[in-house]
Amino acid sequence: VKDDPIEQEIRAVIQSRYWLLRFPKNVESAFTIEYIPRAIQLFHFRLPLLFILFLIYNIGVYQILPKDISQNYFLINALTYIMIIIALALSYVSQVNRWYEWYIGISGVVAIAVSSATANIGSGESAILTYAGIIYIVMVLYGFVCIRFRAAMIIGWLGGFLGIILAYIIGQHINWKIYNLTYILTSILGMCFAYALERQERTNFLQACLLRNSVDKSHQLAQQLSKLSRQDGLTGLANRRH
Repeated sequence: VKDDPIEQEIRAVIQSRYWLLRFPKNVESAFTIEYIPRAIQLFHFRLPLLFILFLIYNIGVYQILPKDISQNYFLINALTYIMIIIALALSYVSQVNRWYEWYIGISGVVAIAVSSATANIGSGESAILTYAGIIYIVMVLYGFVCIRFRAAMIIGWLGGFLGIILAYIIGQHINWKIYNLTYILTSILGMCFAYALERQERTNFLQACLLRNSVDKSHQLAQQLSKLSRQDGLTGLANRRH
């Protein structure tokens, strides 16, 4: 039995291996329509864990940083908290679902920029913990908020670049040795992680498309058989038992 055009197109995409994480236009549109609602659902599911980890991290920072420094640190990072709350609120508004990657992206840029700019606000043990905050933010961006690889990559590197500028504006010196071991190394690892996640998502989508197409054809065949069982194929008259 010859494959229909839809199945042929999907199988052609599978054979292409889609290393660049891009489908033909109509398949890409269908993938996006299915991906965004699922991404938002996963974001809501993972959010409690992210808040618990974020709370534990901030408690640790508060305990280690001197009081005068911790006040400045949390004051600057208040912008990150505000952006996270706004992004969370928007994720529950279905009318703006299609902009999910945009508002999550803006929040991600702000979070990475601020964490990078304030990473060296302390010294000694406190500096190690504040730099560890960059690792947390970057891994959350690439692995937990469910945005696609290209968007995550742009957000991650743009946030780091703006963070360097912001650090100089507020007079914070960046320890490049620690920064390279935290932000840059974690970003590279995060990119690999995000790439693998999205490629698996695309593979699952294509397999689901083939399965749905197969089920649809089975239903159509069943309807045709049912019709043939009730109607004579030559005369068009109902069979005797009907």
